[in-house]
Formats: sequence, C-alpha cells, structure tokens
Amino acid sequence: MATPQGKTADGIETQFGVNHLGHFLLTELLLDTLRETAPSRIVFVASAAHAGIQGQPGELKLDDLDFSEREYEPYLAYNQSKLAVVLYARQLARRLEGTGVSVFSTHPGWVRSNLVKHSMPPWVQNVIMRPFGRFIGLMSAEGGAQTQLHCLLDKPGGWPMRSPNPLVDDDALAERLVEVSHQMVGLSA
Repeated sequence: MATPQGKTADGIETQFGVNHLGHFLLTELLLDTLRETAPSRIVFVASAAHAGIQGQPGELKLDDLDFSEREYEPYLAYNQSKLAVVLYARQLARRLEGTGVSVFSTHPGWVRSNLVKHSMPPWVQNVIMRPFGRFIGLMSAEGGAQTQLHCLLDKPGGWPMRSPNPLVDDDALAERLVEVSHQMVGLSA
C-alpha cells in the first residue's frame, strides 16, 4: 500500500500491476474453467481506498495508469489500483450473469500486516499500532480473511453494500478498463 514508485518486470506501475492486472490476467485465463465447473466463485480483495484515502481521490486515469504524465502519488496509485479491482469485479459480474459464476469484491478491514510499511515509520507501527491496534479497530490476518472466506464458502447472497465512489457505477469506465487491461496483459477480448 502506497509503495514508492516502481515498475513490474513488464514495465507496469507496481500497485496497478500487482493489485489489478495480475488478478485480472489470472481470472481471464480461468474463465472457461470457472464456467465449466459452475457453480463457482471469484473473490477479489479490494479496499475502501477505492473511494479515496489520505487526501487522494479514488479515480482512474486510463490514459496515464503508469503516472508518466502526472506526478506519482503513492496513495493515488493505490486508490486507482483498488478502484480498478472494484470496477472489474462489477463488469465481470455483469458479464457472467446467468452462468453460475458469482463475483465479489471485498474490503477486508484494517488488518495488522506489513501493508503499511511504506506509510508510516517502523516506530509508529511497533510502539503505537501494535500494542493499541485492537483498541483502534486493527484486526488480525485471520480476522481480515473472514469476509473473503464468507464470500467463498457461504450460501450465495449477502449484504449488498453501495460504494461511496460514484465511479464504481460507471459501466462505460469499467468496459474501457477491461479493454485497456486486455491490451496491457496481451489478451484479445
């Protein structure tokens, strides 16, 4: 989360590559198998950050996903990658409607992990966050996994939450994201 600017081995901005494109590619490659073995489920780990955090908006700049035209902002890159996850999940759910494949994107909550290692100094993590984490809502990795496990293992249905980010409902943006993602990973639509 909010990592320093970097590129994947394929030259893609790190957070977008890791948080969205890697999962996008794996999912697209498995779609035929998932349809053939339905009922099946796809669960993406999103984040409330898709709506924006740390003063950075949740927005998707399809013409500048790698920050070559704008200044790199670690939280903006993280928010963008997580908005891509949510948009793709919604688009995929529509695409797979009626096939027996369910698609979810979840926010695991504030989990005690090394995810914040670039966000705050180690002394804050170890002196303040670790001993007082439970009191400020920080949960264990096991606790953070519960939402994803529920989506994978429980009966279909659940609590339909609405996102505070209106871009999540932009079907045209989601379609364009999928087109651009296909191009970036070298798959034909």
